[in-house]
Amino acid sequence: MEKRKWISASGKTDIGKEADKSIVKTDYSKVRSLGVDDQGGGATIVTYELTGAWMDELEYRGNVYDLIDIPSAGVHTQPGHPAVPQEGLFVAIPPNAKVTAVKLLKETDRELDGKYNLIPVAEPSIEGHAEVYKPDPGIYGKDAFAPDQPFEFVGEKRVSGRLVAHILVFPAKYNPQTGKVVLVESLELEVTYDTKPGMDCAPMKRGQASNAILDSLILDADTALKMEDKLGMDADAKAAEPKKLKDPGNHGDFVIVTTGDLKDAFKNFIDIRNLDHTVKLALLNDIKKEFPATGDDVSIKDFLTYAYNNWALRPKWVILGGDVDKIPTHHTACATWNDPGDEPHHGLMASDHFYADISGDILPELLVGRFPASDSDTMKKICARALAFGRHGSQWRDVIMLTTYQRNDYEQCKDAIAVAIDGEKRRDYNAALKYYGSDPAATKAKIIERLNERDNHHVAKNGGVDIVNYRGHGSQTAWQASNGLNINDVTNLKTGSKTPLVLSICCLNNFIDWTGPCFGETWISKLKSAGFWGASRPSYTAVNHKFDKFLWEGIINERYTSIGDIAQYGTAKLWQNDTSDLAKQNIKMYLLLGDPTADAKKVKNYSVSFKGNDGSYASVPNSPEIATAKEITVEVMMRAESFNGGNWQDAVVSKHGPESGWELRVGEAIPRMMVTIGKTHYYAQPDDPAKSPKLQAKRWYHLAGTFDGKTIKMYVDGELWFSKSVKGNITQYSGNLVFAKNANPEWDKRWFKGDIANVALWNKARSQKEIQGDIFDNILADEIDRHNGLLGYWAMNEGGEEGEIVSDKFNVLYDQVQTSINILSANNSGRIHKASWEKQHLNFYFTGKYTCGVKFGGATGTWHDASNLEIKPDGAITYAGKTIVTPLIEANRIAWCIEDGNDSEGAIELMLGSDSRYFWPEGDQTSKLFQGWIRDKGPSGPLDFRGKTS
Repeated sequence: MEKRKWISASGKTDIGKEADKSIVKTDYSKVRSLGVDDQGGGATIVTYELTGAWMDELEYRGNVYDLIDIPSAGVHTQPGHPAVPQEGLFVAIPPNAKVTAVKLLKETDRELDGKYNLIPVAEPSIEGHAEVYKPDPGIYGKDAFAPDQPFEFVGEKRVSGRLVAHILVFPAKYNPQTGKVVLVESLELEVTYDTKPGMDCAPMKRGQASNAILDSLILDADTALKMEDKLGMDADAKAAEPKKLKDPGNHGDFVIVTTGDLKDAFKNFIDIRNLDHTVKLALLNDIKKEFPATGDDVSIKDFLTYAYNNWALRPKWVILGGDVDKIPTHHTACATWNDPGDEPHHGLMASDHFYADISGDILPELLVGRFPASDSDTMKKICARALAFGRHGSQWRDVIMLTTYQRNDYEQCKDAIAVAIDGEKRRDYNAALKYYGSDPAATKAKIIERLNERDNHHVAKNGGVDIVNYRGHGSQTAWQASNGLNINDVTNLKTGSKTPLVLSICCLNNFIDWTGPCFGETWISKLKSAGFWGASRPSYTAVNHKFDKFLWEGIINERYTSIGDIAQYGTAKLWQNDTSDLAKQNIKMYLLLGDPTADAKKVKNYSVSFKGNDGSYASVPNSPEIATAKEITVEVMMRAESFNGGNWQDAVVSKHGPESGWELRVGEAIPRMMVTIGKTHYYAQPDDPAKSPKLQAKRWYHLAGTFDGKTIKMYVDGELWFSKSVKGNITQYSGNLVFAKNANPEWDKRWFKGDIANVALWNKARSQKEIQGDIFDNILADEIDRHNGLLGYWAMNEGGEEGEIVSDKFNVLYDQVQTSINILSANNSGRIHKASWEKQHLNFYFTGKYTCGVKFGGATGTWHDASNLEIKPDGAITYAGKTIVTPLIEANRIAWCIEDGNDSEGAIELMLGSDSRYFWPEGDQTSKLFQGWIRDKGPSGPLDFRGKTS
């Protein structure tokens, strides 16, 4: 049988889609409306329709077994029974009622052709131990289908405080004697419930009424939420600024729990997070005073529970600001850490999950992460890295790294995820790179090389990935595979700013209460990752396979991008599909190191479109932090809709007033850089404007103006257009920094009409080489610790509404000399006025057909004729009529990533005017001649190519 083959259910065409679940009828509102003295009942009818199933194979001890994998479903948990899928359903029921029965109303089955040898459920085993698949003779010896019923009612459960009926559906059944498999293609179930006198229930508090991720897993959640609102949820408390934590008037969706000696390390982190959240800082001593308990961990849990249930704006995200010696973890019983020699903390596991599970139903209502630092300097660095993550991006943000221990079941787990990433469900990732196989040493080298942003000589390279996912054995200090990284490898990574999120599904990596730094802590404290999800103790193999699957379904199907959301969804799906004690142990031991809001989504492709009048502009308040007295570089990506032919003073970026300041101008389609020295304005501009080259409307340009105290220079797309020699310091202007018009409100009709993005301001004069290195790229795509002198960076790519914030993205600046960190004020963000967010327009200078030559072997190779290559107007590259790759696009930057994850990988970037890139023009930027190279890790060496339009 072909491996990993999709079998569609009758009448279904979607490949890899989860089953359809819907509510046909509900009496929820009727029963919920009954009073305390009333009696009555009702029912909710649910339909389950299968779209299909993946059929796969697994080799075990010389035998080939069949597997059935259904999207969003788990696997039967009874050892020795056939490993048929099972999928959990949460059906909302009134909180004043009790389930009386779950009945099967309809069932539609289809027997598959052929015979199957379905593998049994493995015996429970932890990672590092071989799985044992031993059929139960009582099941495999019978000529009967198993399971014998299409569903099982597990019982009533609480999900984020909401009462549900938990049902397990079995969408396939297997007869071991005949080898026949039957798909249960549709079910209709009726859940009946009633209420009796005395079974009253008060309306839920507003804060408890909705948890978006958990509610998304509950059928009929919308009815339940609307009913609670109708009954009159508690109103939000309105009060003066609370002086205590135990006050319902508190507002804080983002809570930081830390100690007095570490609180100052969070100051700038809080300022910047407050742009998007309402941050509440809670000191451990204050928590202990207001919520006294038997231990500090219980006090913290009591505080978070109170805040979640009572605050006017309840917490969603929580950071435990300190290592376990500062902010304790919670210890609970652990079945997998109970052998002689299992120390420290014999028989116990570290469980930060304790803080996330507010209602005690095992599901995490809060998204909790830990910053594992015990001193202020390390905490500042972790805060800085958290702020930098997600504020920059390039083609590396489109790449996923999958790696695993070398064993069939582990590799199959990764193969299935790779198929899902590369399938129809998601187009957001250009490549799922598989780093496992027959040569572990070479694979490990490839992992390190891919993660590194720069080589040993600090030269930029095509490195970095968005998410790293490891599946296999693990220890306190390593991924325990022949291709796995250890603490030393992580410490020596040169990731720069290209820090990934890490999903490490194995044992022990987050042993935060160990005697030394654990593997996960190293990724965070050494600034190699913004978020590391892993287990604190030995975890169960079969459960981890399912857990890994559900984490990726959250990313692929549900499109969750922050590591906290991904972890919450994966945890909830695991419990929904597997209520075994093994699953419960795994859920409790997994924890997050890093920021729960760390987001893997790519930089948005917006720019701000200005209308070309005095009321359409963006402004940033004046601040000493953006002063440029001695030297300056100002950079901007701009695309004019049209140029004002009658005014040479039109400004695109301005900090200029009477007899003061500086300005970057594009009036009359001529770029000019102006600085004021004394009371005189000096310009880098053409001697004769009539003979000057001019900018074209409706195309993007990168403009840069510099002054080093001696010479003013004006660059266009990295090329020097004009210069002016003059000495002195810039006379400072006390007004705001303004985009798209002159900064002085007294001067009118000096405006810009068009789109602006990627504005950068420096307190040094950058060299031409430095400017060319960032053309058409996000400034922060390179490692940010190389950018000394950057005062502010406004990507202007957020997208939003009139008056919304234009964020200063560069909130973190690394000082290489002093090895310290300076975080710029969040006040350097501004607002747009009478302008709109637009998807960025593109330039494709090199469209057309090319007659190409190729050579293998680099400089010593020989050129050969090749088939025609064509760059389409949408940027797609075709070769001999076949599309090879489509581009990744940001502003005027076009990049193609060609990677198959096995023998070859490489990248092509079209970067105008820069011969340091992989793919560049030869001659001026409007020529049709190009050349470039693709790194090839295969035996042939590098592949070079060049061509010219035919």
